[in-house]
Amino acid sequence: TEALIGAACVRALMQDAYPFETLRGVTAFIVFAAALAPFLSSFVDAAFVLLNAWGESSYWAVWQARFLANALATLTLVPLIITWCYRSGDVMRSMSPGRIGEAAALTCGLLVAGILVFEYERANASVLPAIVYLPLPFMLWAAFRFGPRGAAAVCTVVSFLAIIGAAQGRGPFAGGSSNENALAVQLFLIFVAVLLLCLAAATQERNEAERALRESEDRYRAVVDSQTDLL
Repeated sequence: TEALIGAACVRALMQDAYPFETLRGVTAFIVFAAALAPFLSSFVDAAFVLLNAWGESSYWAVWQARFLANALATLTLVPLIITWCYRSGDVMRSMSPGRIGEAAALTCGLLVAGILVFEYERANASVLPAIVYLPLPFMLWAAFRFGPRGAAAVCTVVSFLAIIGAAQGRGPFAGGSSNENALAVQLFLIFVAVLLLCLAAATQERNEAERALRESEDRYRAVVDSQTDLL
């Protein structure tokens, strides 16, 4: 139900266009696929949980947990699958050795920063508010330099590391109860995913506009040069 609602809304608004290369498309995806669809489907989801007596939480507590979990899964997994299946072969073949080296450096830096933040226990809790920003430069690097594919990939990596760390009682989201830790991880990752997807789409849209402008100027210059030669 969630997938059908989100896909139908995004396809109707974008008219089958690729949604992650424009800010309008990303906004439609976030509002309808990552917010509205999980919001509506979680009512049925929570009802089935209670009807089958899975757990002892109230209906609204189950609904909140399912809504945030479904929204986070949509924001991380769906962009990753779609962006890496959409013309990924052409993009990979066109990458220069320098670009490949940049991607490798970005991946290594993000993994090191993510492990330092989310996978280590620290006796001094006062450093946690500062160190949680350590992966941020690598995430912005991916969004600016590698567009929607880079943003989707780093969101998935950071989500994986943060969830594993919190589940093992490590990192900045392991200070409270299980429900509090889960809520903190979900809100943090949802905010990060929304920010990166919007930033990558805006950057991609600006780059495409600049490329189109350069091509238009080149065509205009070619026409002017040809007319000058005729005269």
